[in-house]
Amino acid sequence: MPKILFADNDPEMARTMARYLAWQGFSVESIDNPAELLDRLLGDSYDLLIYDIFMHGVDSYDFLRRIREHADPGLKKMHILVSTPEHPDREEIVLGQRLRLYFINKFRHSGEWATRIKLILGKELR
Repeated sequence: MPKILFADNDPEMARTMARYLAWQGFSVESIDNPAELLDRLLGDSYDLLIYDIFMHGVDSYDFLRRIREHADPGLKKMHILVSTPEHPDREEIVLGQRLRLYFINKFRHSGEWATRIKLILGKELR
């Protein structure tokens, strides 16, 4: 079962999506404290990080760059889906390609989230 870490400033959003994605067949944990995020990622193995681009107190692209440059091979190969309230601009798309990031609009229907995650992870759609 694919394991996902859902990092979002809004704990209610994280809990709601975690329940929905669990119903879709994923093992999901959530976190809303960016200060604990790297330790959580290093303490366990995840197939996918869903990351709110507007995590408080964090330069998000710098944080995502540090994940990709980290010595831990699990972090380097982990898929990252960036949740954003608007379509990424050209600069973000270029950076996203360099860092192997996927983007999704935070306010999309939950079914679209599940479909996108299944496509990223190569899981059969049900």
